[in-house]
Amino acid sequence: MKYIIYTLRITAWLLAAVSVAVLFTALPNLPWPTFKSDYHLHTVILPMVFVPLFYLHTLAGFWFLLSRHKRLNKLWIKVETSILWTAILIVFGWFYAINLTRVDLQKTLNNTAGHQTNAANSSLSVSVPNSKTVGSITTVLTANEVSKHNKIDDCWLIINDKVYDVTRYLGVHPGGPSTIIPYCGKDATAAFADLPHSQSAVNLLQSFYIGNLGGPINQQSAKKVKTQPLPVKAVTNGGEEND
Repeated sequence: MKYIIYTLRITAWLLAAVSVAVLFTALPNLPWPTFKSDYHLHTVILPMVFVPLFYLHTLAGFWFLLSRHKRLNKLWIKVETSILWTAILIVFGWFYAINLTRVDLQKTLNNTAGHQTNAANSSLSVSVPNSKTVGSITTVLTANEVSKHNKIDDCWLIINDKVYDVTRYLGVHPGGPSTIIPYCGKDATAAFADLPHSQSAVNLLQSFYIGNLGGPINQQSAKKVKTQPLPVKAVTNGGEEND
């Protein structure tokens, strides 16, 4: 019994420390060397430490509870409980591993709509002096123009030289708005490439496309992005699905 109590105490302290580390790495705007290092520390390394500690802590807790009851304080009951709990955690780990195995965003993004969009925009020759309104065209999507849209209620991103208005998507993003907000008004190509995304997430991104970097934005297109209903997948689970 004393070894069980000792295990409970040690794992409890270690779990508390790892939990604080997980919360800390989830904070935005931290001085990490790269976005990728932050992501892997938060979603891969720390969970690999947390899960075994959680397993030992809960298993010791089960044994402690069983040992306090005469009818349940039998070796075969403890063994079966341990096997069942181990199987549950293995299934959880399997689903978690599948969730991390996603299609590389940059490659898939280029294969889905990148080539068609580039071809369509390259055939257009539009002159928009000083970004003044000419017909339905209102703005030239320069890096400086995109940088103006850097707030939680007005968030544009640049990914692979394409501009996306993801303002309405912040609230339903599966990773939370804090993972996108640091890149509002900036080039998020590297950040998106480092993170694994499903095919449905890549397709969903296209619904927020408003133009190519350096090209014009169409007022109708921009208005549609702001007013169209969010896709069902975005509302239900942020558009993130396992392939």
